[in-house]
This record gives sequence, structure tokens and C-alpha cells, in this order.
Amino acid sequence: MRKTLLLSLLVAAGFFCDGQDYYSNKKDSLLNLIQVLVDEGDSVRVCKEYLGLMRTALVYSGYRESEAFYKDAKPFLPSNASDELIGKFLTKEGLYESQRTLEGAVEWYEKAIPYLKDLEDKSSYMDLVMEYAAAHHDYGKGERALEILNEGLPTMEKVYAERGEGERKKIIFMLQYYARIGGTHERLLNYGDAISYTQKAIDVLNENGIKRNRGNLTHRMGKLFKAMGEPEKAEEIFRESINLLIEEENKNRQFVAQADLALLRIDKGDFESAEKLLGESYQYFESIPDSSRMAEIKTDFGYLYDKSKQDKKAIDAYEEVIAYYKGQSRVKSIEDLSVAYTKLGEFFLNRGEKDKARKVFSEGVELSDAINSHDTSFEFYKRLYEIEKEEGDFEMALKYHESYFNKSQILYTDKAQEAFQKESVAQDVEGAMESKREAELKAALLSSRNQLYLIIAIALLSLLLLGLYFFRKLQVSRKEIADQNVRLQQLNTTKDKFFGIIAHDIRSPIVALSGVGEQMDFYLEKKDESKLKRLSKRVESTAKQLGGLLDNLLNWALLQQGVIPYHPRSLNVKKIAESNLDMFRNNANAKGVELVSDIDEHLQVNADESAMNTILRNLISNAIKFTSSGGRVSLSTELSGKQVYININDTGTGISAERMETLFSLEKKSEDGTSGEKGTGLGLNLVKELAELNKGILKVKSELEKGSVFSIGLPAA
Repeated sequence: MRKTLLLSLLVAAGFFCDGQDYYSNKKDSLLNLIQVLVDEGDSVRVCKEYLGLMRTALVYSGYRESEAFYKDAKPFLPSNASDELIGKFLTKEGLYESQRTLEGAVEWYEKAIPYLKDLEDKSSYMDLVMEYAAAHHDYGKGERALEILNEGLPTMEKVYAERGEGERKKIIFMLQYYARIGGTHERLLNYGDAISYTQKAIDVLNENGIKRNRGNLTHRMGKLFKAMGEPEKAEEIFRESINLLIEEENKNRQFVAQADLALLRIDKGDFESAEKLLGESYQYFESIPDSSRMAEIKTDFGYLYDKSKQDKKAIDAYEEVIAYYKGQSRVKSIEDLSVAYTKLGEFFLNRGEKDKARKVFSEGVELSDAINSHDTSFEFYKRLYEIEKEEGDFEMALKYHESYFNKSQILYTDKAQEAFQKESVAQDVEGAMESKREAELKAALLSSRNQLYLIIAIALLSLLLLGLYFFRKLQVSRKEIADQNVRLQQLNTTKDKFFGIIAHDIRSPIVALSGVGEQMDFYLEKKDESKLKRLSKRVESTAKQLGGLLDNLLNWALLQQGVIPYHPRSLNVKKIAESNLDMFRNNANAKGVELVSDIDEHLQVNADESAMNTILRNLISNAIKFTSSGGRVSLSTELSGKQVYININDTGTGISAERMETLFSLEKKSEDGTSGEKGTGLGLNLVKELAELNKGILKVKSELEKGSVFSIGLPAA
């Protein structure tokens, strides 16, 4: 015992060392102490000291050495160990497994919960909750991580409120817990909540007079304000955090904060200052060395060179980062690799080098697919789709879009499976606990035959109820499948009708263009200018009709797949409306239709600009189409509550009650305009769906021979 006490004092003395010297000294001291405890046969103390060694190794050496100590410790775990000790070992299993798979980690964490949750001392349970949430956070499952943390929050706050004087451990737990919740909200882009919980963590420090860790939390606060689009505020906070970190002698976080400050300076165009900050940070992490941080800062250098037009340096930096991350499969590495590919691809796109951008994003797809990283390949497919669409290669755009859509479905399915596995694991744990209780009950009731019969009867009844439950679930599933089959048949019928409409309406303008060349040759020979002008107008009209049809067709197809781009922002109604009116003035003048605009120049709506242009183009075109010479088409606006209504009023032919019932259906037949203008019948259907996509509404009022009013209500900005 005297030898054990002496070694314990040596371990405590190790706390006064620093850095790697501290770790080396403490590790040697703990291993010597553990060997003495092994010789004395104190397996419980051996396990506890190993747990401390694992924790220290994790901070100073990493997961691999920490896990090696865990494997050394595992054989010493006694069969009659306390619930707390068993729970701690199960938690460590979850921690190390989280470096390989989330599913395996979840299984171990769920096994640990029953051992730790009901202990009077909650510290081990809170360790478990934070590690469990961190595993989900690292795998991009932020919603589940937040759910786990929120479940444990009341317990943590109760423990903190009941702390006695000098109970520093509870203070640190509360600080870490608030910081963890704030970090998870940050990942989910809930910046308001992230700031709130980060401030709560800072308040814990202030309440207890603790000076350390303020630099860390202040740095995080700066990152949040940067993400919220407040760079001036963020820069002020970053400078404050760097000063605090220098006082705390936390060099690691100090140079991370310097790199973040450098990014703000780049955005301001202060490239010289930014390069100096990044250079100092890179030199520090190179001296440790920390290759992961070096790669992150090299990515920042790429951004600096990109913005300062040093193209070759930018490309070299991004390619160096990509070379570093290739071959690494941990979640964080995959995310960083995705960032590097994205930045390099955007670099080429910004310079109009679409072939190079296409090559970068394609390589990103190959790498992501090779390691089954659906969330990263999802983004790359989206970029490739946008490039091909802009280039006009709709066949390739459709191909990439299908891959993008399939990846989105896989991600959705993965989330569903995660929820299912979570429920299954929970049921397995509960089932194991129930089996244990049932065994104890049977042992206690062996002397009573009647009670045994009762247990058997209850078990049989449970099986019967379970069978009925599954039978009911089977019936529900069958009904859902039947409903889906009906829906598929309806969609197939709609598709056939849609293709019938398109085949007819594309054929008409194409037929109208056939023979135009021969007619032009004939009129040129005859030098008949009036007929040539009339023919050119016909060609122009037919081309516009065909272009409008294809535009509506593409938008409608994207809407049906649910993937049409939707980027709402504040738009000035008058500016958008008059821009679209200008497009139709020549058509209206040629037909003798007056276009009038009476729009409040101060009204703003929150909508997608492309969708709003498509809506107005279709409605203005329709209004002119069904208005005779001498008529008028006018645009006006009105504000009603939180909706801005744009009214397109015409003095045209109006719509009958019978036609009004099928106005937005593909089954209706398109009618010719007052001057024989053709249409597809697709435009109004597209307008209605785009209005709903933009959280708006479409209203129609009409009276035969007096005209129609189409009103689009969109959210006011």
C-alpha cells in the first residue's frame, strides 16, 4: 500500500508538467502505478487508472493509443464490477467505434445508458450523453445530436443548480454542455440559438469567476456573427478572442482564430494583412506538427490567391489540399475534401473555365461514390447539372439531374433507416432488461404453480396481441401499396395525356416553319418585300411560340420532379413587372392592344426571381392572346395583410364557367387567341404550381366578353 501511495503522488506531480513532456511523464507514472495495482490484485483500481490514462492519451496522442490502453484494460474488468464502471467501459467502446461506424457506436452507447442513467452521481451519464451526441454530430446527424442533448439538458441543469461551493467538475460539465448544444445549432445553421447557448456557456464562466476558456467561446461567437453576415462585428470579436487566447496561452486555438480573422480580411481586400496572419498560423501548425490544420489553412491560402488573382498559386494550393485528403476516410476528412473540390471547381467557374470545373466536380463525384459518401456526391452532381444546363446540353443536364435526384433519395432513405435502427436498438435494450426482470420473477415464484401458470397465460396473450398488431400493420401496408398503385396509374395516364399535348403543340409550329425557305426564295426572286416582311413576322412569331413552349415544358418537368431551383429573396414588384411588360410591347402594339402599368414602386415580395418572371410572362402573354385589337391589358398591385397581390387585368374574351372548372388541368384543350395564336394549355398549370412553390396563391375572376383578372398573391418582403 505504501508503494501504491508513493506512485499516486508521482502521478499527481505529473500535472505540473506541460505539453508532450507532461503526457510522457503522466503516462509513465500511471503505467507504473497500474503495474503495482495489478501485482496487488486490485482490478477495480486498475480499471479506474486505465480510464484516466485513456482520457489523457485521447487529448495528447489521439484515438489509436487511447484505444490500445482500453484493450489492455478490458481483461481486468471484474465480473462483479459496479454499474458505473461497466457503463464507463461501454461508453469507451462507443467512443472508439465512432471512429469506424456510427451504427456500431450507437449500439454501444445504448447499452451503456441503463448502467449510468439512474446513478446518483450524474457525471458519468453526462459524459456519455455528450459523447453520444458528438458521434452523431461528426457524422452529419445534427438533428439527432440535438435531440440527445435536449433530452439530457434538464438533468444537467438540475445537477448544476445543486452544486456546492468548489464543485468545479459540475461547472465544467455545464460549460461543456451549453457549448456542445451551441455547436450543434451552429452546424444546423440555427445561428440565433447557437449564439444564445454560447452566451450561456460564457455566463457560466462569469458566474464562477473562471478566466480560462473565454477565448475559445469568444472565438466561436465571432464565427457565428460571421455566418450571420455581420463581418464588422465578427472581426471585432475575433480580435478580442485572439487577445484572450494569448493571455490563456492557448496557442492552438489562437492561430485557428487568426486564420478566421484572415478570411475576413480577404473579403475586405486586405490581402497583405491576411497573408501575414495565415503565414503565422501555418508556421505554428507546421512546427507541432498538425497536418490536418495545415491542410485547412492551405485551403484558406487558395481562397486568398483566388481573390487576389494569383491563379497559379490558388490552383497549386487547392491541389495540394486535395492530395492530402485523398485516401483518408474519416468523416471530417471527407467534409474537408469536399470543401477543397468545391472551392477549386468554383475557382474555374468564376473564370469561365467550365471544362476544368466539370473535370474537378466529376473527380469529386468519383471519389465520393467510391467511399459511398452520398451527401458530398449529392452536391457535386448538383453543380454538374447546373453547368450542363447553362451550357444548353440538356441531355447531360438530365443525366446529372437524375443522379442528383437519386442521391437525394438515398440520403432520405438513410435518415429513415437511422430512425428505424434507433428504435430497434432501443427495443433490444428494453427487451434485454425485461428478460432479466422476468428471470428474477420466475426464480422468486417457483414455489407457486398458480402464479407460474398466470405468467405463461400473460406471455401467450402478449404473443397473441403482438400477432394481431403485426396483422394490422400488414393490412395498413397493403392498403398503402394499393393506394400507391392507383396513384402510379393516374400519373401514367397524366404522362400519356401530357405527351399527347406536347406532340401536337410542338408539331404545329414546326409544320408552320416547313417550306419557309422555298417561299423566301420565291419572294426574293419576285422582289416582293411586303410578303417577305409578312413571312419574317410569321417566322418570328412561330419561333417565339416554340421557345415559350420549350421554356414552359422544361420548367414543368423540373417542377414534377420537385427539383426546380428555389432561391427566394426580396424583389421589387414594379421593376420585375415592367421588365416583363417591355418584352411584350412589340407584340401588343402589332395586335393593337394597349399595355398599362399602375404598380406601387415601393412594394417588395419575397420570391424566386426566375419563377416570378415565368409567372408574369405566361399571364401577360395569355392576356394579350385573348384580347382583341383596341383592348387593354393592365397591371396593378395591392397589399393585403402580409400578401402582395399582382393583378393582370384584360378586356378580352373572358372564361366560361365550364372552362373555369378545368382551367388548371392538363385534360383541357388549349384554345386559339383572338388572332389565331396557338398555345399548349401548359402555361396556367405551370403558373399555379410556381405560385404555390413560392408560398403564394393564384386567384381568377372572369366574365364572358368582358375580360379576366388573374391575381398572384406572394409574401410581402
